[in-house]
Amino acid sequence: MRVRELKVTPYWALAMLAGAAFGALLVEAISKSSPIVGTLALVGIVGVGAIFLFPDMGLMLTAIVIPIERLGRFTNDESMYTVSLMRIVGMITLAAFLIHTAFRRGSLRFNLPMGIYLAYWSYGILTIFWTNDRLGGIRAASAMLGNLLFMFLITNMVRDWATAKKMVVLWLAASVMIGLFTIYQWHSGSRGTDESALGATSERFSTTLKDNSEWESLDQVERALGPTSSPAVYGINMIMTLPFLFFLYRSESAAWKRMGIAASGLIVLYNIFLANTRAAIILAVLVVGVCLARGMIKITPAVVVSSMVFLGLILIVTPSAVYHRVLDSSNYSTERSGTLRARLAYWEAGVQIASETWYRGIGIGNQATVPQYAKIEGPEFSSVHNEYLNTLLEVGVFGWLVFFSFTGVLLTYAFKAARSFRRWASTQEQYWFMVACQVTMMAVLVFAVQVDVYHFPLKGWWLVASMTVVMNQLASRFHSPLESA
Repeated sequence: MRVRELKVTPYWALAMLAGAAFGALLVEAISKSSPIVGTLALVGIVGVGAIFLFPDMGLMLTAIVIPIERLGRFTNDESMYTVSLMRIVGMITLAAFLIHTAFRRGSLRFNLPMGIYLAYWSYGILTIFWTNDRLGGIRAASAMLGNLLFMFLITNMVRDWATAKKMVVLWLAASVMIGLFTIYQWHSGSRGTDESALGATSERFSTTLKDNSEWESLDQVERALGPTSSPAVYGINMIMTLPFLFFLYRSESAAWKRMGIAASGLIVLYNIFLANTRAAIILAVLVVGVCLARGMIKITPAVVVSSMVFLGLILIVTPSAVYHRVLDSSNYSTERSGTLRARLAYWEAGVQIASETWYRGIGIGNQATVPQYAKIEGPEFSSVHNEYLNTLLEVGVFGWLVFFSFTGVLLTYAFKAARSFRRWASTQEQYWFMVACQVTMMAVLVFAVQVDVYHFPLKGWWLVASMTVVMNQLASRFHSPLESA
């Protein structure tokens, strides 16, 4: 029998030496830690190794961890640099993808939206030199870089329709599971944490909040915030899933799948109610109305009856806290609502600041200037609570035009790709996916009127934006006319 010799090269020797050294260090570290920490470390190492071998696995895991936000952070919110599961998974996946691309001599994709956002980020970094909130600027720049890398990762790794749909389905599934956990905590007797302690790592798994924002007219009320930093963030995160649930309902024909999707929609809507945010509930109603008007679901007697039953169930089980804060029409006035008065005061202060610093802005992430101008008693740090005005304040007219050119190009891509996919009978599913992208991006633009929504850790929106770029690239490959059914 012929014996094959194994030739040991310097690279093999180096790899074996490094492996032996790392193994020895790992055994020593685990022996001095608890069994739980040791087990988690081993699982983490195996997971990292699996992602480096199969980058697509990391891509799917990235979609799953998108909704967890605060729940997946390992540092306090007040830290200069935050470390989170989302960033760790994303960076490992990006590193694995770049290594595989280098070895295979593959190509990297750069697109117009990335270029525009890179210009916006670059100017934002310059504003840190003249801001009076340096820490806020560094945090904002760090978050913006994360957004840019996230879009680079998605638009480079997702190159076909099957992968795009799978990622969105995983994001939706994780969001629904988060919704179930939030409902469980709300009704299990756990009434959440105080707002002052919300950023602490000890409160990571609290999905409900004791809110005092309407202390003048209401007692302390409960609000759901899921794994996010505020009920408003949680509300828009859940709203963004609604158009895609409509899309899945339309694209699936099996009755049991449709029942599961409808149940998921009910969970999402109930969580939007639990967020106890006026704008979120109003916007959710508008989004559902637009989805129906666009024909994402064929309106039949069965659909109408089912919708009425679902709405009735939500209203029946909705806690009294929601009725006291949101569903009481008397609270929709500046006399009864302290938050509405605060927003008007912040907007007035923002207009005054913008008139003084319109040419260069006060710096990205600056939350120290607005409270100094606002003629109300409030927190020491706050934004103007309007994305359009807030962006103008931070980066001036030039930066404002750059950023909203970015969102405008993305929305244009969504409509352009939809028109292309609509022409072919074989791509009708992709067409309805693009309609869902359109509705989601327009919903966020509407929500931006009353809060600085793009300053949120809105990774769900960045997933949709990145998928819009990908689908626009895929749409450009088709040139055949619509086939007759």
